[in-house]
Amino acid sequence: MWSAGLGGQVAVITGAAGGIGSALCEVLADRGAQVVLADVDASRLAGLADGLRARGATVIEVTCDVTSDASVSALRDRVHAELGKVDLLFNNAGVLPALEPPETIDMSTWQRAIDVNLLGVVRGVQTFLPDMLRRRSGYIVNTASLAGLVPSDPDEVVYTATKWGVVGYTLGITASLRPRGVGVSCLVPGPARTSMLAHTRVPDGVAIIEPQVLAELVLEGIAARRVMIFSSEAHAKYVATVHADHERAVQQSIDVFGPR
Repeated sequence: MWSAGLGGQVAVITGAAGGIGSALCEVLADRGAQVVLADVDASRLAGLADGLRARGATVIEVTCDVTSDASVSALRDRVHAELGKVDLLFNNAGVLPALEPPETIDMSTWQRAIDVNLLGVVRGVQTFLPDMLRRRSGYIVNTASLAGLVPSDPDEVVYTATKWGVVGYTLGITASLRPRGVGVSCLVPGPARTSMLAHTRVPDGVAIIEPQVLAELVLEGIAARRVMIFSSEAHAKYVATVHADHERAVQQSIDVFGPR
């Protein structure tokens, strides 16, 4: 099973330099995968790569901007040249804009979030998918958010909207790709202990998940071929409740976060 051993598998992770991305890199390396770290932050990337190599992992680090066709294509070309293929693709790069009420958000903020959070995922799939389809083999995990399925902090509307887009896109491609040998999952984490946590508001009583725990859940989700990988069963049940009564869910968001 995928979660038991990944010897000989090649995994590409965008947004690898921190948070969920770096935890995925560590767990994948510990399972024996050859890990390709991609991020715009070259210095943090190098530090992570050095640490993984010290543990005996086979690692390539590539400075990559997921908003650039040329940059993502260069990532693919280098991986194919040095490792021959990609078995696992984690489209994980993302940004969380500063908290801001909807009426004051600048269009440049919207564009940046769309370019990274949504089109970065699309670009990763479009770039690496053709080879997977030729081999009728491979697996793609797109990182969304619990905010991409339920009403959340209204001052995070840009993040919420782009993550809803990731969920919709992932569900949309799964039915096409699964019959052709390529698996797809959408990672839907709740609040995780990453650098983003300092820039968001987490309601009292909401559990914070550790990135390493989440990374293990991702591999379990891949092994089970789950379309949606939640960070807890409670979150999965909450999403089902929300979608059964959207009016109630919006009122809960108002009660927790506003009005201000």
